[in-house]
Amino acid sequence: MNTTISYTAAPADSRCAWWSKHIPAGFAADIDLADKESLASLPFLKKNADLELEEGEAILDSEANHHRKARGYTVQLLIARGGKLRTVKATGELKIAIKQVATPEQWAVLKQGSGDVAAVLRYLKAITIMSPEQVSELRGILFPKKEAATA
Repeated sequence: MNTTISYTAAPADSRCAWWSKHIPAGFAADIDLADKESLASLPFLKKNADLELEEGEAILDSEANHHRKARGYTVQLLIARGGKLRTVKATGELKIAIKQVATPEQWAVLKQGSGDVAAVLRYLKAITIMSPEQVSELRGILFPKKEAATA
């Protein structure tokens, strides 16, 4: 049975600048974290685009924070895993956890790039190139025990 997850592309606050991209399953292996153009081939999603995401597909989402509450952008990755959309946000803890679990050879690839977009893409690439044991350890560090097995 092929289970999909429904997703409607839209900003949390319609007053704020927003963009989003759909990342097909398997695309993360080709992402070069040091090359800002590695996602250029993926089109931006239109507001209210209705998608059916399959296992392993992801959404890269960036939205400006409302200027009266906070400044800057919130960048997050939504990954279709285990019949749910799992959210990964760009944080310093994310990079530390990936560095802790990665081998030196993997870290040489994963440490490239800077900024919030590279941070969430680093996670997507990490779960693509790491062994299942490493991915399980990474999820155990980043997510509560209840979600660690499926995130």
